[in-house]
Amino acid sequence: QDNAVNISGEYDLVYLDPPYFKATSNHSTNYQDYYHFLDGILQYHELPNCINTNKKHLPLNFVPSPWTKKEHITSQFDKIFNNFQDSMIVVSYNTEGYPSPKALQSHLEQYKDKVDIHNHNIKYALKKKTLISTEVLLIAK
Repeated sequence: QDNAVNISGEYDLVYLDPPYFKATSNHSTNYQDYYHFLDGILQYHELPNCINTNKKHLPLNFVPSPWTKKEHITSQFDKIFNNFQDSMIVVSYNTEGYPSPKALQSHLEQYKDKVDIHNHNIKYALKKKTLISTEVLLIAK
């Protein structure tokens, strides 16, 4: 499993949909537990060894990273924004996340001239509760 912070190259647009921590919690959204479709494709030949068969929904085994530790997430954002500062950066995020969308906007403004925020109310397909959440797109040019 690679981290986007380690990717180099020139790109016109970089789209990020990182795990996030709820501002009121110390646990990140575990993408490996719910949204592991692409990871499964990337590790297709190793997939039988990557599945956690102890859980009913058969997620991939949890692999910790700096994105899964609240104390490292802000520095991860700074690293990735710095890495792709010559590209347009789009971040899909949740308004309940830590750091807050406003804090991410401030971080992005260190690297980009203009950062727009667009909010959109959604209901997540995999959430049991019928609560509406607000997703945000930060578009940095």
